[in-house]
Amino acid sequence: MAGPIRTLGEAARHNMALRIGCKACKRTADYLASDIVRFQPAGRGLEALRMVCKECGAREITVSAFELPRKRENEVVIWRPTVM
Repeated sequence: MAGPIRTLGEAARHNMALRIGCKACKRTADYLASDIVRFQPAGRGLEALRMVCKECGAREITVSAFELPRKRENEVVIWRPTVM
């Protein structure tokens, strides 16, 4: 992959996951970018994603894209959105 991932669509095309964290309560959750792109525009920058924290209701978040580990011993819990 060449260069940093800037948009949701780029993350989805590269089969990446997103780690979304709440700035208020520090809760984090991991999602597949391909799941999130069904609810938000593919051209939206990662820093502009709109999410609401399930724990505290805050809207200020941090987002980082990462590649899923290939080995099963490094499992990551992936949340699946139902309504956003």
